Amino acid sequence: MRLEAIKLCLFVFYLLLIFMFAFNNALNFDDNFQFFSHVSSMDTTFDPGSARRIVNPLLHHLAFISIILWQCLTVLGSDLGCYQYRRSRTFSLVNVSLLMGIALYFFCFLCVASEWFVMWQSVKWNAQSTAIGFSTIFLLLLVVINLPSLVNHDVKRAQ
Repeated sequence: MRLEAIKLCLFVFYLLLIFMFAFNNALNFDDNFQFFSHVSSMDTTFDPGSARRIVNPLLHHLAFISIILWQCLTVLGSDLGCYQYRRSRTFSLVNVSLLMGIALYFFCFLCVASEWFVMWQSVKWNAQSTAIGFSTIFLLLLVVINLPSLVNHDVKRAQ
C-alpha cells in the first residue's frame, strides 16, 4: 500500500472519530452537557468558590453548543480535505481540519478545562487523560500526513 493511501486512510479514521464526537454530543446532549457544566462551574474541585468558575446556565449552553458546532465544522473541513486530496493530491484542508481537532482537545480541553477550570482536581469530572490521548493522536496524524512520500525518495535514489 502506498504511503499516500495510508495517510488518507488514517485521516478518514480521524474524520469518523470527530464525526462520532459531534454526533454523540448532539444526540446525548444532556449527558455531555452535565460534564461540561460541572467542569466549568468547578463544583467538584478543591476550591468550588473560585472566581474563575462559570455558573451561568446560559453561558454553559452557549459554550457547549459552540463546541458541538466546532466539531461539526471540523467534520465539514475533513470532508472537504478528503475531496481536495482526491482532486489535487494536496493536504492543506486536511491540515486545517487536524489543527481544528488539536485546537479543541489541546487548547480547549487541556489548557482551558484542565488548567483554568482545574478539571484535574475532580474525581468524577476529569477527562484530562482522554484529552491528552486525543491531542497526541491528532498531532501524530499531522506529522504522518505531512511526511514526504517515500516513493519520491526511492525514485530520487534510483536516479
